[in-house]
Amino acid sequence: MSDSILFLVDSPLFGIFLTVLTFVLADRLTKIINKPYITQLFLMMVILITFFAVTGIDLDYYQQGGDMITFLIGPMTIALAMPIYRERHILAEYFIPILGAIAVGAVVALVSGYALGKLVGLDKSVILSLLPKNTTTGIAQELSLAIKGDSPLTIALVIIAGNTGYMFASTVYSLTRIEHPVAKGVALGTSSHAVGTKRALELGETEGAVSSAAIGVAGMITTFLLPAALALMF
Repeated sequence: MSDSILFLVDSPLFGIFLTVLTFVLADRLTKIINKPYITQLFLMMVILITFFAVTGIDLDYYQQGGDMITFLIGPMTIALAMPIYRERHILAEYFIPILGAIAVGAVVALVSGYALGKLVGLDKSVILSLLPKNTTTGIAQELSLAIKGDSPLTIALVIIAGNTGYMFASTVYSLTRIEHPVAKGVALGTSSHAVGTKRALELGETEGAVSSAAIGVAGMITTFLLPAALALMF
């Protein structure tokens, strides 16, 4: 790598600028394509992977700025409190069903991750990386580090779960005849996290509020269940 190129990329500004530029490009492309199975996040991954594959720039240079953007995930998640506040009467009315559904979803996610890993013969470290996949990125990353999983792999799985929920939520609801907005919100928030919540907010205010609440509750339940799950599974 030449000194001039190294000077440009060896700065946190490189990762920040590249991320913002990629987001703007992906946002415009999704509006042009206008298909639910093509998301901004999916296009951003494709664009960034292609960029680094073509240029050969070391990912560590990008990560200097990328880590700063990752830090903002926490404040961004807190901002989801706004739709929760606006729809708090719905959450209060359906409190028990919502809590029960999220708890079941958290348990199913842990059991399915372990069962799938064992079924296909994955290493223990990979299975450990699978277990926090039903929580949002910030929580999943910390849980993966705590249980000695592969944190980047866990984040990748969370992203896949989020994109899958966004892409196929409407199809699944149609096939299963799920029509209640609370049920839609619980399903998206519990299984597909922040990206799923984006889809929930597109469906309606109630769906978005319930999905936003489900993100935090699913994270807390998984955090409490994980030590017991590890003791039983390993």
